[in-house]
Amino acid sequence: MNSNAQIRQKAREVLLNGWNRYALVSLIVFAAYVLTGELGRYFAESAAFSNAGGAAGVIGQYVIPIGINVILGLILSLVFYGLQFYFLKLIRNEHSMNTEAVGSTAGIPLLSDLGAAFRLGPDRFLVISIILTAMEWICFLPLRVLIFSRPLTIIWCIIGLLIYVYLYLHIIFATRILFENENLSASAAITKSIRYTRGRIIPLLKMLLSFVPLLLLAACSLFIGLIWLIPYVETSISEFYVEAVKE
Repeated sequence: MNSNAQIRQKAREVLLNGWNRYALVSLIVFAAYVLTGELGRYFAESAAFSNAGGAAGVIGQYVIPIGINVILGLILSLVFYGLQFYFLKLIRNEHSMNTEAVGSTAGIPLLSDLGAAFRLGPDRFLVISIILTAMEWICFLPLRVLIFSRPLTIIWCIIGLLIYVYLYLHIIFATRILFENENLSASAAITKSIRYTRGRIIPLLKMLLSFVPLLLLAACSLFIGLIWLIPYVETSISEFYVEAVKE
């Protein structure tokens, strides 16, 4: 398998002639995130001004806003998976110059590919989203409910972060596997992802951490630089995935 430096170099080569175009694709998804966040905030603020008392007040102020935000988050996750599909297709198209393209990821990526998860069995992708959401809630539960003292909460959050990252890295390829295997279930895709990442967790983590300096630079630009960084990260992960599948 190629080194992380070679994988990132490959990603840069693939993006080089159309980086601004791919940044526009990222901008569309980023705008969807902002819009979803504003909608969630609107519903939360609307519920906060509810004057109903008793159970109706609790439902109006807490249950309904949380439910709406969860639904919006799940829908948005499908858009994000479409972004993964777009850059996986970009990488697959590059590799198909020498070998046959794979499944639904054959061909040149199009803007309409951002909706691929909605077309290719959204229930399978939603299972992945629900699992990731559950992992996040469980791993960061002390931070959410603040039931411990501050030092203990910090310790629990560090432990939770390590557990979450460890689990996430094992299933990071699951959605890409679903795109390339349209009849595969979510559980089978997770099993495959665990197999593809076996023995590669540390290199994968090192590659992701190598983007942290660029992320900090993007933060300095009020995160505007993210729209150029996201294609780089997603293309690198897709290239790592393709290399893992080859072996």
